[in-house]
Amino acid sequence: MASPRFSPEQAAFLAIAATEQRLVTYGEFADRFGGIAQGWGAKLTEMGEWLKDQGLPLLPVLVVNKQTRLPSADANFYRRLGLDEEGLKREQQACFNFDWSTQPFWTEEK
Repeated sequence: MASPRFSPEQAAFLAIAATEQRLVTYGEFADRFGGIAQGWGAKLTEMGEWLKDQGLPLLPVLVVNKQTRLPSADANFYRRLGLDEEGLKREQQACFNFDWSTQPFWTEEK
């Protein structure tokens, strides 16, 4: 398995949120990792694509709009996957149900 190009710390943060069964707003994510809330689309897409390729739940679905509790309506990645509102909620639940302790994907291969 190839190492991801996104920040391992960001993926680990979302995996921890998943184990706690909680969503993270774009604002919280930006506060934690810098930048502005609207500026994370490309990195979250990159993370989602990598996870999809590995057959893992899509952790970026846990990063949500504060009001809707869903990822941005502008997130083309999810539309390309055919995920509507119900599909996004199912994917969030898949993240919550997954045992992330068995998949330390954020560590680099040796």
